[in-house]
Amino acid sequence: MSEWISIKDRLPEIGQECLIRIPVSNYHNIESASHKSHGIWSGAWCDSRGSGCTYKVSHWMPRPEEPSE
Repeated sequence: MSEWISIKDRLPEIGQECLIRIPVSNYHNIESASHKSHGIWSGAWCDSRGSGCTYKVSHWMPRPEEPSE
């Protein structure tokens, strides 16, 4: 099983599908996204949401295989 990787240690390959961890207040959201470049993510609400607040990804991991059924 893969472990979470800090974005401070390394970023995924460009276009790689990942699970991302986003700190929000005292909680963490887990989202599915792909890495576009230089810490920019696509497919999740991590870029901006609500009243222009920007959320930062703290960790990522390769997306696991989809279940067969």
